[in-house]
Amino acid sequence: MITDALSQDSRILEVDDFEINFSDDKMHVSFKITTVYGETIIEYTL
Repeated sequence: MITDALSQDSRILEVDDFEINFSDDKMHVSFKITTVYGETIIEYTL
C-alpha cells in the first residue's frame, strides 16, 4: 500500500527496505525511498 501510493510520483524510483516493529501499543515503520534526487529514509511511529 505504501509503495503503491508513493509510486504515483514520477520522481520516486524505488521504495524498499521496509521494517515494521510493534512495541506495546505503538507501531514503528521505516523504509528507504530512492528518488531522482537521491535516497532518504522515512520513519514513522504510530
